[in-house]
Amino acid sequence: MGLIRAASNAARAAGAERRAGAVDWFRLTRVHNAAIAGGYTLIGRYLAGAHFDVPWSYARPALVVLLAVCFGNVVNDLVDESTDAIAYPNRPIPSGAIARGTAVQAAFAFAVGAIALGASLGNVAMVVTVAMLGLAAAYSLCLKSTLLLGNVAVGVTVATTLLFGALAAGRVSSAVYAASAVTFVFVVAQEALFTLEDERADRAAGLRTTANRLGRDTAQLLVRFLFVAFALVSLSPLMLAATPRSYLFAAIPCMLGPTLWLLALLHRPATTVTLRRAARFSRLLWITGALPLLLLRP
Repeated sequence: MGLIRAASNAARAAGAERRAGAVDWFRLTRVHNAAIAGGYTLIGRYLAGAHFDVPWSYARPALVVLLAVCFGNVVNDLVDESTDAIAYPNRPIPSGAIARGTAVQAAFAFAVGAIALGASLGNVAMVVTVAMLGLAAAYSLCLKSTLLLGNVAVGVTVATTLLFGALAAGRVSSAVYAASAVTFVFVVAQEALFTLEDERADRAAGLRTTANRLGRDTAQLLVRFLFVAFALVSLSPLMLAATPRSYLFAAIPCMLGPTLWLLALLHRPATTVTLRRAARFSRLLWITGALPLLLLRP
């Protein structure tokens, strides 16, 4: 009985280790964010007028984006190892849960997988895939420690996912361009908010992000301005004659309402708790904002 109990305990321990490993990889790749980006690729394909006829034709471009985002997330954590050791020591790489060499191999595998799948969609798709990978790497390696350039780079990368889905469908419509513009401005605003949230840790690590360069108060004003810009741009598709009125009815509660709440949170000099709350709340807009974008299709 003792041997059986010992074997059972060992099996449970091994299972716990496997689960812990899965959690570490989940945290490193942020696969949930990558899946949302892949979902936006599907939105782009849908807005281009494609029909859901062949599931693999939808899944393939989404998987390209998912792999590319996972690549970008792993590279980001590799570059930010020293910063995370100060601010987030429990993250997979600084904690030692995932070895640096293993993370490098994973990033390489994600990049190769994305390029291979992108090539299967055609030459243009492959070029766009390589561009997305290059921009993701450039953000972590040199653009993050800049004034707004890093934020804009992330915005371009994410907005491209909608265009990528439309290109895979063979047509880029005005609705796709409108959805890309709305997404771009939102991502730039959100990324600027993230630099504000991480300002102290980034400063301690010697980074010169948007918030570090401007200072907390000025950066907060910039973030508020960018979210106001997002609110205005989210209404711009109404200038297109083909935009259904249902878009406005969805944009008010799903985009404008949450944005006003964020502006209210950031109305006064924000504390660390307030910034964390605002950053967490802004992530919900990825979900709520998808519905108005879907309604852009005539």
